[in-house]
Amino acid sequence: MKYEEALQIAIEELDEKIKVLSDTFQGHSARIETYIYDLSMARKALIQASGEKREWVGLTQEELQDLCVKSYHTDNAGETHFDRSYFADAIEAKLKEKNR
Repeated sequence: MKYEEALQIAIEELDEKIKVLSDTFQGHSARIETYIYDLSMARKALIQASGEKREWVGLTQEELQDLCVKSYHTDNAGETHFDRSYFADAIEAKLKEKNR
């Protein structure tokens, strides 16, 4: 699920909770009104976050070199081979880790 999709789902869930609380407890309790306010502020924060662009974090030369070195594997015959698939998967995993 993409970041924007998750934010949209969270906003929709908050909208639903705010409506239910507003319809059910309107004016009955200061605590409920505070809860509705808190949900509204959380909704506002999510909407603002959904409009913000996060800066992409790439890999450093050192990280690429480290992943490259780890992509060399020696087979049973003693020959060393570069595993392109491992390298690609390692790059993808590292980028996901850095850009959560």
